[in-house]
Amino acid sequence: MTDGKIKLKATKLPDQITAICCTVCSRVSERPLMAAEGEAEGEGIVICPHCLAEGDIDAKLERHAARLESRSRWLRALIGRLEVPSPAVLKEFAGPEDIEQVAAFWDSLSDLLDESEQLPINQAAHRLVSLLQEYRGAWPLIKSDAEVDPERGKALAAALAKRREFFGLGAGL
Repeated sequence: MTDGKIKLKATKLPDQITAICCTVCSRVSERPLMAAEGEAEGEGIVICPHCLAEGDIDAKLERHAARLESRSRWLRALIGRLEVPSPAVLKEFAGPEDIEQVAAFWDSLSDLLDESEQLPINQAAHRLVSLLQEYRGAWPLIKSDAEVDPERGKALAAALAKRREFFGLGAGL
């Protein structure tokens, strides 16, 4: 940064980056070849090829900021007014394969908690992390089960506590 200016560099994106979210327009560009990248006040800046090609970046930033301010007011107006379905409603939308996956998670978690008493804390914690990672797509259903069934709630709380004990406070989901 010189004279308040923030210098961005054109960057060819690696093939494994399949999408970027543009700071200027907030749209997601899939499979972009390149982007302009930089940083300001500790936040990353990414500008998509579409915005670079169209130009008028300052006007686009102003429009985007106005949309965010409007959205922020709308979101704040919702606080305390939403009546949402209970977590149990998730099961109504789950398919048989989802239910099987969640059942497999609970079986695996139960087995692991039983074994973890004999395992060193590092092995137990790593196995718990692997289990939670493996079933992360089913997390809403798992969480719903834990809220509805006190025994499952205790088991999940014990697993998360064991993980936090080893990895620290920032290890929450």
